Order: sequence, then structure tokens, then C-alpha cells
Amino acid sequence: MAGDNFDKGWVYILHFKIPGLKSNYFKIGLTKNPIPERISGLQTGNPFKIVKHHHFDSECMGLLEGHLHKIFAERRFRKEWFTFAPRVLKKVIKEGTDFSNKYNPLAIKLRKLDKQTSIHKPMTPTANHLKLHKEAIDISRNIQEIELQRDIAKENLRRLTGNCIGIDGITGFTGLKIPAPSLKSSELKKHDLSEWQKWQITGIFSKKEEIIGVGTKLKNHPKLDTKHKVLKNSASSLFDLSTYNAKTKSRSKSSRNYHAEYIDCIGELGLLKADLDMIIIQFKLDCRRRHEIIDVFKYLRTDNGTKFDKDGFNTNKRKAYDARWFYSNNPSPSFSVSNAIGYQ
Repeated sequence: MAGDNFDKGWVYILHFKIPGLKSNYFKIGLTKNPIPERISGLQTGNPFKIVKHHHFDSECMGLLEGHLHKIFAERRFRKEWFTFAPRVLKKVIKEGTDFSNKYNPLAIKLRKLDKQTSIHKPMTPTANHLKLHKEAIDISRNIQEIELQRDIAKENLRRLTGNCIGIDGITGFTGLKIPAPSLKSSELKKHDLSEWQKWQITGIFSKKEEIIGVGTKLKNHPKLDTKHKVLKNSASSLFDLSTYNAKTKSRSKSSRNYHAEYIDCIGELGLLKADLDMIIIQFKLDCRRRHEIIDVFKYLRTDNGTKFDKDGFNTNKRKAYDARWFYSNNPSPSFSVSNAIGYQ
């Protein structure tokens, strides 16, 4: 499911006040941190006074935010920004309250299901499951398409960034310095298997959920997938760690356009993933502890996994810092694009 759709937190409605003028500008967003902290972060460098108009205590903040964004999409003009007259604002609050009353209890129930091991007993799909499955396939493939469009916009921004450290307010490179040394458990396993085996923790819980039959991006969107791979291959070679220019480029018309396209894709993906999760809710509630709806949805939860106890091993001073498995990696430049427009 989408990253924060079932996280507990707050969905807020913030009012942007313009001195001397009547303002109908509002922002609908989400946060796990206290809302005053979020407002403080938004207020920095912002000429408008930002105040909280309303908030919802949510057990599924991503779903609630996505629902409100979708229902009031015609009032939306950029990502989380909306224009609401007073009567519409009342509808927003009622819609959010009704949604929370319905889905908060389900989110709590789903979190419990997610932590229970499944039994190896499949469920035969109903007619409704098959109908929802078709919708889920369509949404999933649409998500793939928009993800490729987003990634193409990102690679175009990387191309425009070239051998500089970023474009002002749009892109940036990080990870340019040698990182601190750290343990490489794969190297420990290679050089001292018996020691690696001593530090394996068993009984680790894991969960795998999947809409069955979606297919890959290459299969479903071959032209877009190829375009992205070609562009990524050419753009990734432009930045050279040994010769890069430690300056930030000014924004251009092209970089602004690609940035707007990138942000629009993020907004669309948020709505689509919320729609997909609404279907997954139904599948999970129907599965309960069963591991699958046959040919529709996989919901496998096991507690027989293992993982390396890195913290425990690090207390073993005699071997923890052996240079064969404890060392610094080479710098690994990471390219990122801002998820919001903070410029005019």
C-alpha cells in the first residue's frame, strides 16, 4: 500500500491569510508531527500568515488526505492548495469527518490483521472480488504509466542539472563526500560465515501483499519504459564526482516546466494509490487470516524470517571493526527533485 495511507497522524486544513485582503486560499495536507511544527516550517520565508482552520485526528491520514483532494479536485490549483468559499469549507470538514468516522475503525482493524500470521488456506473469489480485481489492475497499470512519466520528468531535470550540484529550488545532489565507515554484513558472511551465522535473529515477521496479474512496466508500457531507460542512461553519466561544479544553476523555462510536470505526477499518484488502497482494504478484510484470494490478491504473513543482528554484532568489539567488513564506501551521489514549488 502507499507509504503513509494507513499511518496514524493528522490531516490539517490551513488558511493562508493575505494582509488587507479576503483570502479563500487553503492547504490540505498531512503530518505525523504536531501541527504547529508543520505550520512553522511552512511559515519560514512565506509572506502570508498561515493559521490552522481545522484538523482531523486520523488513523489513515494518507487515505483521508487523498479522499479530500479527490472529492474537491475542481477547487484545487496546485498539489495541496485549494480555494474554498465558506460554504464549501463546511462541506470539506463534513466530508473529512464522515470519512474518518467510517475508516478510522477499519484502519485500526487492518493494522491488527497486518501483524497476524496467515494460514495457508486460499479464498475463492466472489463476483465482487473479480469486479474489484479488474478495477485494481486498471488503477495499478495507470500508476505505472504516471510513475514512468514522473521518472522521465526527473531524468530531464537531471539532464538540465548537468555537472552542477543542482538547480535553484528544483534539484540537488547529495552524498558527495566519503561516508562514515560502517558494517557490511555481506562481507562478513563472505569472509567469516560461522560468525555471521551466530548473529542471525530468527522468527522475524514479514508481510507480502500483491494484486495478482498486474504485469511489469516494460510489458504494459513498453514505449514509456524504453524512453525512461534511455534517458536515465544518458542523464546519469553527466555528473562527474571528480569534476562537478559546486554551484547551483538558475531556473529556466524548461526546468520549471519539467518540475511542474513532476509535481503534477506526484499529485496524481497520491490519488490513484489512495483509490487502490480502498480496494485493498476490502480484499484484506475479506481474507482475514487467509493468505490469498485465488488469482486476485496475495496477503501472505509469516514469522519464520531471519535477519542479521547488526546492533548485537557491533557490541562484539573484537570482530566488529575488522577492516574486511567495516569500512567506508565510496561517495555515492544521490539526485533528488523538490516535491513542492517554493518559488514564483
